[in-house]
Amino acid sequence: MNPELILNKAVADLVRSLHVCPEQRDRSLLLSSAYVTLLSIVLAQSRRTGSSSIQFAIVRTSVGTHARCIDVAFLSEVHEIGDSVTHVC
Repeated sequence: MNPELILNKAVADLVRSLHVCPEQRDRSLLLSSAYVTLLSIVLAQSRRTGSSSIQFAIVRTSVGTHARCIDVAFLSEVHEIGDSVTHVC
């Protein structure tokens, strides 16, 4: 078993569950388990010392005939963070 593949699959499933309901763009999405879990994963990543907030995006890429196309499928809200925050719950 490759733990990195398991994490990649989990993130892909979470992203897919956020993208399934594009009409749900109100703030109730912030309470979904997919959003909270993705935010936890983002918060667990290393970041620049002194960062006061965090935001994440879900980006789709595709290769066209001439250049790579990039589409922002989802942009999270900006979340204030403190020095001691390492997870959400």
